[in-house]
Amino acid sequence: MQPTFWQMPSLAVKKNVKLALKHDLIAIFMMKRGRNKHQYNEKLYTAKGLYRKFRKQMVNVKGKSFHVCAITVEYNISEKQNISEWIPVQLVFSRMKSAPKSSWVVILCSDIDMILADILEVYALRWNIEVYFKEIKQCFGFGKEQSWQYAVCLSSIHLAMIRYLLFYYLSLVHSSYGFTELCNQISLNLMIFSYGFIAWQTISQIISGVLDNYSGLAGEIVRKMVKADIETQVG
Repeated sequence: MQPTFWQMPSLAVKKNVKLALKHDLIAIFMMKRGRNKHQYNEKLYTAKGLYRKFRKQMVNVKGKSFHVCAITVEYNISEKQNISEWIPVQLVFSRMKSAPKSSWVVILCSDIDMILADILEVYALRWNIEVYFKEIKQCFGFGKEQSWQYAVCLSSIHLAMIRYLLFYYLSLVHSSYGFTELCNQISLNLMIFSYGFIAWQTISQIISGVLDNYSGLAGEIVRKMVKADIETQVG
């Protein structure tokens, strides 16, 4: 049976790790460089202290542009100050080869037997989530609801997902554009249409003002002819 992973596009906190363990999931999270202590060989270290201790053991990943190393430590998931609840976890330190030594990240994995390559592969999947949220926020109205009612927000989420899926389907089947190019093209077309609609409202008001100056039967005939022509040509 394949293991199930709990992964979110956010930093690891004790509550999230406990929730993953409660549901028998393997938690993989980005960690903060905070003051939280980790226990290694019965000594307490911050993430920064552990990085300094093990950074010389970081190795190149074949075909990748970063260095990594993994260690097993004890992590306190208790949210109460006077109570300790230590669990074994893996901490994976990673740094881009071209980056300064201070530019590093640390990933927590709740499965101490999981091999490093698998941890990195699973964690890399989060970027698909990041890209998805970025797309639906920028292009499909996610998070731009005018109401905070639950039903409205839930419907908005579903509508954003449907729009995303429709665009993705069009990019695969009916368009020579890629997904991003298709979104940009349609967004541009919608913007041009919106500007055109606003401009036409202004122009129609000016025309109506001019036509109103015509009086009598001749004026009425002119108004009807112009309006009929506008409806035919503009719609």
